[in-house]
Amino acid sequence: MKKIVMGAAALLCAASMFAVDFAATVKMAGDIAGGAVTEGTSDATYIWKLNSNDQKDGDALKLSVSGDQAGASFQFWYKYTAGAAPTAATTGALVNEWDNTSGYKKDTLSYKTSGSETITHYDTAITTNSMLQARSTSIWVKPIDQLKITIGDVSCGTFSNKLDYYKDPAGNSYNAAIGWNGGYSSYASVEGAGIAAELTPIEGLTVVAGIAAGCDTNFITFVENASKATVKAYGASVMYNLSAAAGIPMNIGVSWRDAGTDADKVLAVGADYGNAYADGFYGMINGRFFFSKAIKSYGWSDITLADVKLTGISIDNFFQYKAGAMTIALRAPVVIRGLAGKAADGTTIDASNDPSYMYWSAKFSYALDGLTVYVAAGSDYDDSNNAWVFWKERPENTFNVTIHPGVTFNVGACAFDIGARFDIKDAVNKPGSTTEWYRPFAWSIPFTATIGF
Repeated sequence: MKKIVMGAAALLCAASMFAVDFAATVKMAGDIAGGAVTEGTSDATYIWKLNSNDQKDGDALKLSVSGDQAGASFQFWYKYTAGAAPTAATTGALVNEWDNTSGYKKDTLSYKTSGSETITHYDTAITTNSMLQARSTSIWVKPIDQLKITIGDVSCGTFSNKLDYYKDPAGNSYNAAIGWNGGYSSYASVEGAGIAAELTPIEGLTVVAGIAAGCDTNFITFVENASKATVKAYGASVMYNLSAAAGIPMNIGVSWRDAGTDADKVLAVGADYGNAYADGFYGMINGRFFFSKAIKSYGWSDITLADVKLTGISIDNFFQYKAGAMTIALRAPVVIRGLAGKAADGTTIDASNDPSYMYWSAKFSYALDGLTVYVAAGSDYDDSNNAWVFWKERPENTFNVTIHPGVTFNVGACAFDIGARFDIKDAVNKPGSTTEWYRPFAWSIPFTATIGF
């Protein structure tokens, strides 16, 4: 009994030294109704569909403890499929790093279920059945006020758009960009499992450096008789806020992200102006220079280069204007490709195998008493990763667009988002023809219901 009392007292004492925060959200999403218009097939109309929703926009569970000089955090995602028990067998490995051949990829794991296809999920490792997955776990310490060291899941961002928070093009090739393996990343220098140090030597200046080799993976490996050591992912960033020094509401930053030996690398230089969360104008431009040794060509076959070289430039951007109840937001990032010259086998790199492309999305919203109305549109709106390709011989991959008017409101603690969605998709060949095209059209009445506590 004495041991139990002493143990309880120790726990209470430890708890009193830390601030403990717990948050959870439950999100349901689906369609009240929907349909499609196609050529050569029957039109489909449906009533009510509840999605097997990945709770990733807001973490399902967050737990953090923090003190003056140390702390830790846990963040969890889940996939909702009516409470089915996990039955999947692992067919891949949790990499938790920037993939050295495919570009940006984090926590990717392939699962195969009985009677189902193998599914590889970006940014989370979950089965087709319900499963709670630890998205991020880390411990941090502050030996001095100006230095913070994080071990576990580390990440560093400089500039990103506020409209589609993770859709910041890295500069990779179009066929990498239309998948989740290399198109987007809002992180600038490091992302994944590793260690990072954040230094704030003077007011306004933040320097971050770290390595993210992944779990059970050496950062540097020295191999006997090898010409050079093998290095995994690492990076660094420098950000300076001009408000402290010059009274200007502006940040400037530079970052370097390196996936390791003979792997993809990104140099980014950017700036923003204004306050994205206050009335008035806010703007951000971030140039990303993408270096790689391979190109995922427009014909879906990789093109190998003789060495790592500049293959793409992404001009990421975001602009917003807020005035009282009204908010207007726009992003239109452009990715310039076809810069590599010649492949290792002499193939010319041009628009036919490495085209340039762009994304865009815009949103107008107006807050009324008790609700907010909005109209949103874009090429890669929501989870549709469709770029507009700058190649006149392939017009089917241009001018796809989603239009989504809607309204948000609360019923008690539950936040609702209900709207109407209209999708004009990439053109496809008409049935029986290789020269005639048409654009499939789909419509739906989507909804989300979210409670946070």
